[in-house]
Amino acid sequence: MRKMTVLAGCLAVMTAGCSGGAPANNAAETNMAEAANTVAAAAPVAADESCPDDGPRLPITKICAGRAVNYLNIAGEPLAAPDGCEWNVKELQFATDVLLYRALKCEGSDTTLEYAGGARKADLTYGPAKAGEEPLIAVEVFSAGDKADPTSALLANTRMSIENAGDRAKCVVRKDTREGMPQDAVVVDLTPAEAAKLPKDQPRYNCGPYGFQEEGSMSFWRVFQGFSWFFHMGTDVWSIDPGSFTLMTKDEKGEWVQAAE
Repeated sequence: MRKMTVLAGCLAVMTAGCSGGAPANNAAETNMAEAANTVAAAAPVAADESCPDDGPRLPITKICAGRAVNYLNIAGEPLAAPDGCEWNVKELQFATDVLLYRALKCEGSDTTLEYAGGARKADLTYGPAKAGEEPLIAVEVFSAGDKADPTSALLANTRMSIENAGDRAKCVVRKDTREGMPQDAVVVDLTPAEAAKLPKDQPRYNCGPYGFQEEGSMSFWRVFQGFSWFFHMGTDVWSIDPGSFTLMTKDEKGEWVQAAE
């Protein structure tokens, strides 16, 4: 039930006043308002005596910034930073949990993620957005659904987005074998038999906006810690490391640990 409570809590903050959503109870609204205020007020924390060699602590979890990478559950090989840049571990309030992730810091730019609203999902956007511009979505987060069939929910979401009803049943989940992908990355694509029917010079876009895009996109799904995560990754240098995303929660002692799968 934690995953549904967490996502519902996220959406209570992000989509307050949205049509089609059930109103949150007062306690949930109060807790999430406090969480939102924590994010809004977060600022770099000065170095602490307990970790002088590691610089500052992260604002929410108070984990030493230089040691935060040790808390990540990285799926596969960590991405290498391009010349002139470095990976830093960032954090983002995720209802009562906190999301840790690696983001690029280069000269003149420092990547961060923020929440954006949604009626049935949570969006993580690159921020802050410039005045008058729509925020660019980096990740869409849905409930993962049945533990016994963890990709069933993402497949249902993908099929619902396909305009051509005749293509929906032809789209299935398969491992993403492209170079550089997290080891657990999957895509929704035509079955091999259906893909073979297409002209060889025609790129595949049959499985909709959440499906496999043969050209112009490196988007894919991951399922972990109770959620289905759809990553909108481009073909240029990635400024976030999608394999590094890790949800942290407080245990009974009040210490930050990785959230359960």
